Amino acid sequence: MKLKHTISVALMCCAMWATAQESTLKGFEYDPTPNAPDGTEWQSPERLSLNKEQPRAWLFSYATQQEALRVLPDGSTYFRSLDGTWKFSWAPEPSQR
Repeated sequence: MKLKHTISVALMCCAMWATAQESTLKGFEYDPTPNAPDGTEWQSPERLSLNKEQPRAWLFSYATQQEALRVLPDGSTYFRSLDGTWKFSWAPEPSQR
């Protein structure tokens, strides 16, 4: 039993190490050290990612196995898109909402 536990922990450590070795997203410059903007970032699309973290993986829930087999998140009945026209009602004070 102890051997199985040790092997399981070792495999999980290997899997975590392998996923930690991410390569940077192509087409963007991710700088691990925070730099002050110099005002020219807007001139180069690659530099728009300075002082940002790389995107991470998403996790989506599916109601059925058939929905999960579609792979894309919009195939799930739980998925709601936030794209579209939004209406906001601004109030200068919370009591006027």
